Amino acid sequence: MADKFSDSLERMTAVTDRHSAYFALHFLNHQVCLAHLFRGLQYLSKLNTEQEWSEK
Repeated sequence: MADKFSDSLERMTAVTDRHSAYFALHFLNHQVCLAHLFRGLQYLSKLNTEQEWSEK
């Protein structure tokens, strides 16, 4: 990505799935994709049905 976008990456906000490769690049900001966050919370709810915080 850095080869194609060069220094313009430093002016972008990256919306990612938290894959470690994205954090090796130098973006202005990082934002985690909300769909990926919700999927992770749904997984936690199914994994441990006794806890309630991830469903809330």
